[in-house]
Amino acid sequence: MNRGATGLVEGAVMKGPFVRFTWSLVTDLRLNHHTVPPPGVRAEDWDGRSFNPERPELHVRVERQILVGIPELRCFLFFIRPLYTSGESIKSDPRERDLFSKALQSMSPDSRLYKGVAKSLPHILDWLHG
Repeated sequence: MNRGATGLVEGAVMKGPFVRFTWSLVTDLRLNHHTVPPPGVRAEDWDGRSFNPERPELHVRVERQILVGIPELRCFLFFIRPLYTSGESIKSDPRERDLFSKALQSMSPDSRLYKGVAKSLPHILDWLHG
């Protein structure tokens, strides 16, 4: 990734704009979901992906990300818009629940780790179908 970083940045500045969507499972509606907590906040308190089956709160967070290059300044702007869908609304719609469950179950172990749901996935699936 680091070897290709120069090319990626160059592309972001000179080409585009680029639009992409990413998704994650979160247990809060906080805007900031950076993996590193801000100063003074404990990592345990910052983790927005720890699903608690006894007090279930789950949301699908979809981010619309846009990169707009400004070649004259050799920089780019990065825009992000988070959109949330509550787990309750997915759970209450049989079609959405089944599609979502299949998508979660089809994730590779590496994807589950990356998305932060490897440990909680069985609890999430139980909750969706409970």
